[in-house]
Amino acid sequence: MDTVSQIDTVLKSELIYNEQLKNYLDKPLDFEKFRKQKNHNEQSHGINPKSDIYFKPDTVGFYYRFFMFERPAIYSSDEWIELCKEDGIRVIVYMFGREIKSSVKKELIEIKSRVNDPDLLESNFVGMEKIEITSKFGKPYLETNSFLHYVYENKMISLNMLNDSVIYFRYLKTNMKIDSNMIENHLDKVDWN
Repeated sequence: MDTVSQIDTVLKSELIYNEQLKNYLDKPLDFEKFRKQKNHNEQSHGINPKSDIYFKPDTVGFYYRFFMFERPAIYSSDEWIELCKEDGIRVIVYMFGREIKSSVKKELIEIKSRVNDPDLLESNFVGMEKIEITSKFGKPYLETNSFLHYVYENKMISLNMLNDSVIYFRYLKTNMKIDSNMIENHLDKVDWN
């Protein structure tokens, strides 16, 4: 294979990875379907973010956090409590409207997980090996400390790695285009609050 063909092959494969990443970041989770699978056992409450990083649609609404979802069957009760003190997945949405009962539409803003939960479907990253991640999304936008960061415009997924395996992940939709400076100064840490 000549050099031009090799370059074309690399560029085509990068385009495929970029398209897979873009598709994932545009719709990482069907949140309503996920909630139904969990039998609505989650806890939830409104939040007032301390940071202006979260994406905010240009319409009346409010942020709402869901947590303490039903334990996945792959964990015993003791394993679950030891691993995450009952709270292994957190999801923040922007709810359109002025109050919960009138809020039908939701915009997914953030997912945090430190557990392997098959109900997360495409967002079930915990336990995945680095080679699986890179074969799915290609080379990370940025690799810092123990994190792989994948970015598309104002959306990102950060995967916290230990021994080349994901132990925690965070999906985030921001109100600005994400760059390496923003990641290194604001987003490159384990933040479970």
